[in-house]
Amino acid sequence: MTLRHFTFLVLAAMIAGCAGSKQYSRLKPGDIIITLQKGACFGKCSVYKLDIYKNNMAVYTGTANTEKLGVFSKELDKNEVKALIKKFRDIGFMDMQELYPSYIEDYASVSIFFKDGKKSKTVTGKEDRPESLKQLQIQLEKIANSPGWKMEEKPQIIQPEIENVPEVQIDTEIIIEPQPNVHLARWFKKYEAYGAYLIKKNCPQSQSLADYLGYITMKPADFPQSHQTGP
Repeated sequence: MTLRHFTFLVLAAMIAGCAGSKQYSRLKPGDIIITLQKGACFGKCSVYKLDIYKNNMAVYTGTANTEKLGVFSKELDKNEVKALIKKFRDIGFMDMQELYPSYIEDYASVSIFFKDGKKSKTVTGKEDRPESLKQLQIQLEKIANSPGWKMEEKPQIIQPEIENVPEVQIDTEIIIEPQPNVHLARWFKKYEAYGAYLIKKNCPQSQSLADYLGYITMKPADFPQSHQTGP
């Protein structure tokens, strides 16, 4: 092999390595035909967004609790994309409700978007959704978790602003710190007879169960003996 041939092979490899980045830079939001977006829950749910474009390119944006943090891209097989589009049509996605409400705060919200020609629709819900929609979600998750993704943008690390605010004691509120195996929604359900309910997250950006603030009015006798602090 001559030096000229070797140089040509190196340049060809470099061009091939940059192809994904060039394709990514040319993607337009209006060309998205399918989106899967998974939100946060009280635990360690993966938070990410999967966009599939009409040219078969896919973009994965990982936000939290996922191995792929940042923005990644890959090219999908055109037959795989065609099969997905057919699946959306077969299950009557355009005729589904836009929102399937849920009162279980502990579950992550899932939104699925589909654009078919001039029509488009987004369906959002949690556990109470059609089984066909859940199966479609599983197919999209398989793509999101498949190998071959190339990083396009590193994750943005945002440092939270810490305000010097004086601590205020509220006699009718307590901060609870559940054990890792405690199902918080069931915990509130158990103690709702005593007036316990969720007010807000203590730290909006955190997924930890310990960062949720509960409002509860209970007598000392309602707690186990080891947790009583007074008569």
